[in-house]
Amino acid sequence: MTGFAQHLDATARASLFDAFERAATRVGIAVFVVHVDAAPPTIVYASDALTTFVGRPAADFVGRPPWELVATEQRGRVREIIASRGPGAPPITLEFETERPDGSRRAIEVGVARITTADAELAVCYFRDVTEALRANQALRQSEARFRSLVENAPDGVVIVQQGRVALANPVAVGMFGASDFAQVQGRLLSDFLPPSDAARAAERIARIQGGTELGPSEYRLLADDERVVEVHAIPTEHDGQPAILAFVRDVTERKQLQRELIRVDRLAAIGTMAATVAHEINNPLAYLLLNLERLEREIATEPDVARAAVLREHVANAIHGSQRVARIVRDVRTHARGATVEPTGPVDVVAVAERALEMVEHDLRGRARLVRRYPGEPAIVEAVAGRLEQVLINVLLNAIQSFDADVPAQGEITIAIDVDREVRIAVTDTGRGTGDAERVFEPFFTTKPIGEGTGLGLSVCKQLVEGMRGRIGLVSTVGVGTEIAIVLPRAAEVARERPPGFRPDP
Repeated sequence: MTGFAQHLDATARASLFDAFERAATRVGIAVFVVHVDAAPPTIVYASDALTTFVGRPAADFVGRPPWELVATEQRGRVREIIASRGPGAPPITLEFETERPDGSRRAIEVGVARITTADAELAVCYFRDVTEALRANQALRQSEARFRSLVENAPDGVVIVQQGRVALANPVAVGMFGASDFAQVQGRLLSDFLPPSDAARAAERIARIQGGTELGPSEYRLLADDERVVEVHAIPTEHDGQPAILAFVRDVTERKQLQRELIRVDRLAAIGTMAATVAHEINNPLAYLLLNLERLEREIATEPDVARAAVLREHVANAIHGSQRVARIVRDVRTHARGATVEPTGPVDVVAVAERALEMVEHDLRGRARLVRRYPGEPAIVEAVAGRLEQVLINVLLNAIQSFDADVPAQGEITIAIDVDREVRIAVTDTGRGTGDAERVFEPFFTTKPIGEGTGLGLSVCKQLVEGMRGRIGLVSTVGVGTEIAIVLPRAAEVARERPPGFRPDP
């Protein structure tokens, strides 16, 4: 024996070991000593506390190999460890399982220290039961794994901010920040991902939350996508033992857009109601005005002065044209206000309707642009309502005409092209000024025309009417180049490829 114990007599050594055993037992540790250079290595001493670990009297193991203390499948490992460690080997700590006679098992931590005496090489060992600790650690790991899975798969963003920097972010939050993986955002300042005004507001709210103030959710925009709006609810927490902020981030962009759309729809509904009332009030005096103009036109025919009659006829024609324009506006307002009504469709000759629409806009077209017709060599018969299709083409043609300045004669070209395939496509193309707001032109009351030249209802009404006839309408435009508005309608399935004799389109 080495150390101070070799200077003690037998009685003192026995007292020392007894005190050591009692102290070990009190803290739940069993002690045993192995003569490791014996063949085979044998246990030469075992404390009574060992009984609670193995379920058998400790004395039964004295004179037995130490590997009999552990589960059968682990005994080879004990042999290998004993064989690989020689005199002076440093202390080690290992984990094993003991197997009791009733079949139950306990996880144990085994500490081993080598002692060289004058007579033998000994290993002083202790057993400590770590079953509950291992179960607690396993439960903690499982809980952490569940939490990690919950956070990783959460539909909303989860972010932990510490000292203004991102300490944790799940994949949804990483994507919101415009990154592809967490490594790209870890440790970066939260302000790196927010516009300056939002970053300052976030810092102020974080300070208040850390100070104990409970705050409701707040909305922010992100630098990665300035169209995206996120709602953040933040609470104080700890991360790695240090104060932190846990933030739940929800994308509310669609919700905000829906709210704006609902507000817009409510506003349009109110405007539509008002417009319908105004249109009704205008319609009565307008009808009276047109009747009197037509009467005046008939009376001019009796004027004996031919030159004076021509001048008066021109003035009346202009007045009638202006009144008809007001009538069209009233009609558009009323159509928008009441929506597209269901009317029976029938076979309609698109070319014939196009020609009637061109007659209606002839006065507006005169002198502004050159007209080009491109009609098919076969009948273009669609399932539609003739009057509604004519109204659509008049609005589309007026839109093309008004893309040219009235005071610059013959400055461009307007083409009306009709193509027949599985569907019938009517395209009106102009070489006018074009627009950069192509995505908004079908919105009610939106117009790019100067004040007095448009109500913003023409194309909106066209969209209602075309979709009411199971068709579709679209616009492509380039500023300074021109615009194409295309209308696609279903062909009339029951109409032969040749026009029947005496065919007339719907009135």
